[in-house]
Amino acid sequence: MWVLNLGGPVKVAKLNQDQAIEQGAEILGETVIFGIAALCLVLDYMRSSRKEAAKEIAAQERLKKMENGILEIGMLSERQDAQIRELTRAVMALKPKNIKLQEYVPQQVKIEFEPQPETVVLVETDTDHHKH
Repeated sequence: MWVLNLGGPVKVAKLNQDQAIEQGAEILGETVIFGIAALCLVLDYMRSSRKEAAKEIAAQERLKKMENGILEIGMLSERQDAQIRELTRAVMALKPKNIKLQEYVPQQVKIEFEPQPETVVLVETDTDHHKH
């Protein structure tokens, strides 16, 4: 106490047994309440952490589905470009020599989008289209 400059030792009055039991019970009760409150806080934190982790997993899955849809659309576009070039060559082979047709030159398409939580990309393949 002297090192901390808090003054000299203070004499504490002795408690009788009833007062000691009462203060002990009060301290024990407050400790139990504090423990329960701390436990509730920890459990709530764990629950919210799991909830946030589930949201993150759902967002990652949604993003992966969108990326896969974009890749499928890109492959479909490339396949259609190839088919158009093939058809253009076939038409050029069949046309009379004195008629000029504009040659098809595929253009690159840049797709920009802002992800939306409810966005669903449906890709219909050629086989699905011909079934109907």
